[in-house]
Amino acid sequence: SSSRAARRARRGASTRPDDGLRAALDACARAMATKLELERALRRGFLALARARRDDAMTRVRRAMEAFRAIADPLERYVYLRELQRASAETFYRALVREPLELMPFVYTPTVGEACEKYHRLGIETNGVYITADDAGRVGAKLRGHWDRAAAARARAREGLDGEAAKRRGVDRRARDDDGVAVAVVTDGERILGLGDLGAGGMGISEGKILLYTVCAGVRPSACLPVCLDVGTNNQRLLDDPNYKGLRRTRLKGEAYDALVDEFMREMRAWQPRGLVQFEDF
Repeated sequence: SSSRAARRARRGASTRPDDGLRAALDACARAMATKLELERALRRGFLALARARRDDAMTRVRRAMEAFRAIADPLERYVYLRELQRASAETFYRALVREPLELMPFVYTPTVGEACEKYHRLGIETNGVYITADDAGRVGAKLRGHWDRAAAARARAREGLDGEAAKRRGVDRRARDDDGVAVAVVTDGERILGLGDLGAGGMGISEGKILLYTVCAGVRPSACLPVCLDVGTNNQRLLDDPNYKGLRRTRLKGEAYDALVDEFMREMRAWQPRGLVQFEDF
């Protein structure tokens, strides 16, 4: 009888968790509850930060528009928007997408015509790449080098890093690996709008036209490439202008000109086979 009682006691003990196991299970339950609460709190925090960031972004857009509207001269408005694009690309593109009817006349026609005429006097930084007559035989390297530098600069700006820190973290390499050209707008500056030969100042028409692809078609700005083929100019006023930064020679023509354009298209096709190339104001 004593042995049967012992076996019954052992069976009963094996079917009930002891105090240590129960405490462990309770601790796990509390931990899971805490984890869920923490995740919910983090989600609430992230949403609040996102809302705050959106509100801050809209505040910057509103202030940028107020500053823009306070400027009367069309060309000064053009310069202001170019400076905004360089200083705060996010604010510039948010404003452009929200207010295209108000802003497009000052980043593209009609204001861009005067901007192209005075391009090298405006003190603005060029967003695109110049392929000159002297680049014949190395057009592909010029295109790739410009694109890699521009992509790396955007990546460093996003990360808030200087060049060396970005290099250590591989930011420049990732930018080169991830980004591609969706659209390139190219001009040789010979027939800009109704203004004729504006030489290297034609870059402004490529930079302006390509904004339409972002505003109207949703193409990412980082996938857009403005190009100007600087093959000289027959505009004597530009050749005599000390501020002119293009090639100071008459236009390349004939077989040499055709060969440069052919090389450009071959290199674009080999480098970015899925990219669109639009010819503008040739």
